[in-house]
Amino acid sequence: MDLPGSEDGESRPKPPEGATYVDILDRGLTRVIEEEVPKTSPSAGTDPVSEVHQHILSLLKKPDPIILEIGCNDGADAGHFLKLCPTAGLYCFEPDPRAVARFRKNMDVDLDKVKLFEIAISDRNGKIDFHPSNGDGDSRDWDLSGSIRHPKNHLAEYDWIRFDRPISVETRRLDTGTVKRI
Repeated sequence: MDLPGSEDGESRPKPPEGATYVDILDRGLTRVIEEEVPKTSPSAGTDPVSEVHQHILSLLKKPDPIILEIGCNDGADAGHFLKLCPTAGLYCFEPDPRAVARFRKNMDVDLDKVKLFEIAISDRNGKIDFHPSNGDGDSRDWDLSGSIRHPKNHLAEYDWIRFDRPISVETRRLDTGTVKRI
């Protein structure tokens, strides 16, 4: 199953059969705005993820919003926002080195239009254990569920995801000058 935002179907790890990009990757964001997005059938060729991004931008009501993408993974969401709003200020945060490498590759010529921070956002500055995710079988490179929190309920809902070994990553608070333009 190719995920939205993937040109070749290989730029992102694939979830197991029956799981979807929106359901897993953007679960929290989708829950927040799910009821706000108009319940229309997407027309042929319409990307429902882009519709979500368009709706978010419409709620911001600014031609040049500042967007913080905390956990930007491979840059798909940043790419959607840049396509829909080229004047947006995008500040992207990602501590997982695997995802950062794909972000840089996927953003390619648009990399200079975003500010990428290879850190985790936390309530303190310093270092913290980050729990990178993996999957089973075809999803063994799954890195879309990593967290600075020790996983609990996520494993009950998605039993094919593994969190093998934490890695130490840099953390920053947003209120300590990490993002100067805000």
